[in-house]
Amino acid sequence: MRPHSQSRGAWRSAHDRTVLSLACLLSLLAACSDETSTDDAGEPDGWRAQIESEDVDLRAAAVDQIAGSPGKDGLRILERLIVEDPDATVRERAVIDYAQLAGADAIPLLKDVALGDPEPAVASSALASLGAVREALAIPPRATLNVEFPDTFVPGEAFEVRARFDGAASAPKVILTLRLPAGFEALDDEQLAFRGALEAGEPQEVVFRAVAPTTPVQSGARVRLFADYPEELESDEIVRAVRVIVDERGGRFEAQPEPVVRDR
Repeated sequence: MRPHSQSRGAWRSAHDRTVLSLACLLSLLAACSDETSTDDAGEPDGWRAQIESEDVDLRAAAVDQIAGSPGKDGLRILERLIVEDPDATVRERAVIDYAQLAGADAIPLLKDVALGDPEPAVASSALASLGAVREALAIPPRATLNVEFPDTFVPGEAFEVRARFDGAASAPKVILTLRLPAGFEALDDEQLAFRGALEAGEPQEVVFRAVAPTTPVQSGARVRLFADYPEELESDEIVRAVRVIVDERGGRFEAQPEPVVRDR
């Protein structure tokens, strides 16, 4: 397989399409389980008669049925189709079904396909499926982020925000940013962003310095850490957010209120 690079915009679009496809597939399977239809699509392993067809459309349609009735060898057949089928549409559909059926076990093959399939749509689908699987498994981030916002500050004067980050794995690309509301400015020529690398087990601290406005503010601020592990097709994104208020009492950072859940 040849290496293939995807833009993050393309990945996000593919991720959204794949998550939607997986959700639709699950809904379809649930609906089919309640039906008593006796046609071929509803029969156990009804896809077997078409999965070896030379007709691409029949083969692709058969792939869509495997997840509903995989039998003992459905996963193995999907793996073979992902690697060997000459048609990109069949491979892409097999990737989605395979991720849905195999869960965490799908991750190694999905990585291989995302890096090596020569067809952009297949590689993007594999990369998006990786994201969907990790999201479903709620895999915790490898990196850690602790942020100290000052409880209070003086409007018109400078203040500091300290961010400390560490990680269980090294990341060659780390981006740490502080986003403040309109009217706040970085002190002098400093930037409210840090770009560098993360060495496992070596904590780092970044101090952002900014000047607060004297005009009223009621908004939000956040520090975002993005750690990229490109060789493993993985990344971490951690956000720490607070409220920012400037009024007649001065300036202050406050914890974000808990979301209100309303009974229907």
